[in-house]
Amino acid sequence: MVVCVFASGGAACNTSLPLDTPDLTVPVGFGPSCSNGIQDGNETDVDCGGQTCPACVGEKMCAHATDCQSGVCTNNICGAGIAVEDMEGPPDMAMLMCSTGTANCDGNAANGCETNTATDAKNCGACGKTCPVMQPTCVGGQCTNAKPQVLLVAAPGFPCDLPDVQHKLLATGAFDKVDTFDAGQSTPSLAVLQKYEAVLVYGAGFADKVALGDHLGAYFDAGGRVVTAAMANSSNFLAGAFTAYVLLDPAGLRSTQDSMLGVIDEPQSPLVAGVVSLSAATAMRNVGRTINGAIPVAHWSDNSSTPLILRGTVKGRARVDVNLDPRSNDCNPGSWIGDGTTILKNALLYK
Repeated sequence: MVVCVFASGGAACNTSLPLDTPDLTVPVGFGPSCSNGIQDGNETDVDCGGQTCPACVGEKMCAHATDCQSGVCTNNICGAGIAVEDMEGPPDMAMLMCSTGTANCDGNAANGCETNTATDAKNCGACGKTCPVMQPTCVGGQCTNAKPQVLLVAAPGFPCDLPDVQHKLLATGAFDKVDTFDAGQSTPSLAVLQKYEAVLVYGAGFADKVALGDHLGAYFDAGGRVVTAAMANSSNFLAGAFTAYVLLDPAGLRSTQDSMLGVIDEPQSPLVAGVVSLSAATAMRNVGRTINGAIPVAHWSDNSSTPLILRGTVKGRARVDVNLDPRSNDCNPGSWIGDGTTILKNALLYK
């Protein structure tokens, strides 16, 4: 027996059934067991999965990856992916079925369900639903005036590396919560990252720089905001998928003496709001060239080609990188004094 199931793009045939059974051609959604509204035969969920029925859409039951249209079966549940639309004849179009809290807001099936509708203020609860000025934050798919929650991800070299940045950001009053994650010991999962609206990544010596970069890339693709800073933005200290989204070529790290805030290229930008002074006896920074269409917002004074703050657009969304060691002089003698925390705050809030 040969069973052929038709879908857009062709037919999938199963030749593993007994040879003495007549051949059968079954359009998707039809047949003796694939359209009766019950789970029977070798189906893994109602009218889908198994050897003869069409693959299941996201969040349906599965036994193997082949039971899912996404090709992903985790804990016997299909992941989100391309689903063929059932019609009265062979379907001629496909739609993207997204799991709860995500959506395909850019209409591009190639990058999947790229928007996190639980936290994206421009697509809060649904594509195109922008949060108003009086309720600018998206929490759980609802617009609110609650302050955002952010996560600091670093591989601390000194005990004060994370607390110094955490306490200073909390003191700005701009955030409801500033949590920390020691990425020198382990790697935050995508689920951990997605509890926050923005993540600041800095330092070197990550436990798994490839996995961290992959998780950051997936987090950004799902609507999260990521700001990288020294030293994570240089010398390939960070790897994985997110390196395709950075705004500075991770060429190398340089420590320069007596650096100060230089030219502010975009004085009206919210990225430099409240930024008046910055100086460092020893400034750690990336000396690579700008990439991915990055636009400098401000420069260091001692080298006109070295940006301090950069903005850009990646996959249609705003990105910011800060070419600054987030640790202040209070923690790392010789590091910055002045408005460094304001720069970090503005970057984490930027949309």
